[in-house]
Amino acid sequence: AAYLSWVLGASSSINRAKITSDPAAVYPSPAVTVTIAGPTGAVAPAVVTAADTAVQGSSTVARRALGHKVLVQSAGSTAYVLKGDVTVRAASRVAAEAAVSAILTDYFAGRSVVVNGESVPGLQIGDTVRVSVLIELVMSVPGIVSFVPRDGVGAIRIPGTGDVAISATNVATLTWAPSVWTEV
Repeated sequence: AAYLSWVLGASSSINRAKITSDPAAVYPSPAVTVTIAGPTGAVAPAVVTAADTAVQGSSTVARRALGHKVLVQSAGSTAYVLKGDVTVRAASRVAAEAAVSAILTDYFAGRSVVVNGESVPGLQIGDTVRVSVLIELVMSVPGIVSFVPRDGVGAIRIPGTGDVAISATNVATLTWAPSVWTEV
């Protein structure tokens, strides 16, 4: 919990962090790895340095046990292309397009979003992108009648089988490119 607090407080560019440990690690191998990310995924080297300084402490303040090596690293990014066929009420189209883009952007940026009055946690480092959640997010927007999600080549993404596992040290970055908007 302390590592999370320190890295999240080190820079406003950090909004996600994941701690992994290797109890069998022998110094100088890291016993703990802290992976950090910002809303758009990977963070700049200066941000990693700030987080590392927050974890390691200074020459006067030690923040970790002696002989205990902690590695602070930026998350990588895994591109996730989401297309789809969206049916929307004609009078709501402009507002719905903006709202769908906003809710998906927030979700992929690791920020919680509200769907039907309930908070849905945003994607974190290493989370699986679940098609069922994406459908729920899009369908929660007022004016949306239906949504058929597709992958980058146009194949329908099926909940469960169309889910995409993201590497433990990566975040999913979204490219939202709806294939068709149909007004009703």
